[in-house]
Amino acid sequence: MKILTILCALTFTTQNTWALSSALKRSMAAINEGEYLDSSEKLYRLLANPRYAREKPQIRFYLGQALKGLKLYQVATLQFAQIIKAGSSKWADKALSEIVELSFQGSDPQSLSYAISKIDVNQIPKASRDIVNYRIGEAFLERKNLKKSASYLRRVSSKSNLYGLAQYSLGVVFTELNDLKSAYRSFTRSANARAPKGIEDDQRIGALLGRARTLYELQKWNRAISAYKQVPRASYMWPDAYFESSWAMLRSGKFRSALSSFQSLHSKFYEYNYNPESYLLRSIVYLYICRYKDAEKVLKYYESLYNPVAKDIRSLRKYGSNLPDQFFKDFIYVNNALEAKSPIETNTLTYNILMLRSFRKDGSVNSAYETLNKLNRQNVSFKRLDKDWQRSGIGRYSEKALKLQMKKSKYQVKKTIGQRIKEIYKELKEFNDQKEIVRFEIINNRKEQVKKKITGRNLETKVGEKISRNFYVKNGYEYWPFQGEYWADEIGSYHFVGGGRCR
Repeated sequence: MKILTILCALTFTTQNTWALSSALKRSMAAINEGEYLDSSEKLYRLLANPRYAREKPQIRFYLGQALKGLKLYQVATLQFAQIIKAGSSKWADKALSEIVELSFQGSDPQSLSYAISKIDVNQIPKASRDIVNYRIGEAFLERKNLKKSASYLRRVSSKSNLYGLAQYSLGVVFTELNDLKSAYRSFTRSANARAPKGIEDDQRIGALLGRARTLYELQKWNRAISAYKQVPRASYMWPDAYFESSWAMLRSGKFRSALSSFQSLHSKFYEYNYNPESYLLRSIVYLYICRYKDAEKVLKYYESLYNPVAKDIRSLRKYGSNLPDQFFKDFIYVNNALEAKSPIETNTLTYNILMLRSFRKDGSVNSAYETLNKLNRQNVSFKRLDKDWQRSGIGRYSEKALKLQMKKSKYQVKKTIGQRIKEIYKELKEFNDQKEIVRFEIINNRKEQVKKKITGRNLETKVGEKISRNFYVKNGYEYWPFQGEYWADEIGSYHFVGGGRCR
């Protein structure tokens, strides 16, 4: 009797295995032929069948493949993540590679983080190692674990199409570590590797800008100016590059060139480009050359532009991450218009256009927003699928998974914007203090001119040789602690750039 029971069990198990093997073979064939809808439905039913509990990792893997074919990358990632959590060594390594690859498509960042915590690069097939090394390097960079990030990014082969991206990130790592010469070399390699992509490739342009910035930090003013000029005018990064080059011009004493830069940056074409410090710097140059009316005019224009920004920032600051829906609608509209290079109807906006555009400059906001965009595109792909499939078990599951992740992603965008709002609030407050210092100096210098005119004294003023620049301010932030009728500031002391003359 026992022998008969064992024989029956073995027969039943063999039949199960044969039936599953046959079903999986049909599903694999369907996937290879692009029949993702039918195969995903069948695989999902197999997954729910308790008879195939031990074979779930294999079934999930092929289900993930089918969902990837439907461009439902987030739902596919969830299948691969479940395989890793189940601890199946046979399928886990394959699932890890899939998660890393799908991370480029905007899948769940938490799944990638989990995969990275479990990954052994040596177990990954050679063909996938460059992708894995790059994504791990990026993940460690986001966590500010710079040395670990560099160790993985260095492993990306120069023959890989990810080499340019890896070298750019490596340049960022070296910049953070204050190894500027290594950063310069990495940005150069990145720009060269991305050159075949064309002059409009954003990654190449970013590498060119990174290289110029390292030259500036190395105080190679003329080389920095030349490097900034390599950023194409058509790029959205060009206004920043042009402004930063004006700092290099000022540091090298090229005041006319700097003023010429401001004329372009403050033209009608760039009126909605967020760059408050450029106006303060322009007023400082006018102050230096004793064009006080022009300096005051620039300060008033600064107030007309950025006082409304400060007002909106103050109103939004109290919300934290729970930003109003209307703000988010305005933010999405402006970003979509910028992406499409279409005109922005400012009269339809509730919030200030300059403030809304300021978030585009923040890397964390851009990254979170890009992930949300990719999820939105997956949702569009879902809605285009067959209606009967959408109503099926896998269809309902996919819709629920997408909605949940989109909700999380939207919150992440709001969270990063909320953090950036705090930074802008502090930044504008400091700029306002600096503006008042410049205005005080305008009044003070005018008073000195009147006194000298009355007393008949010579109007020439010059800093003595013993007065030194008592501090150094890095690119992107400035502060001008005036000292009597002179000041030590980012553009240098009179002695540093030569004598000044006011007549």
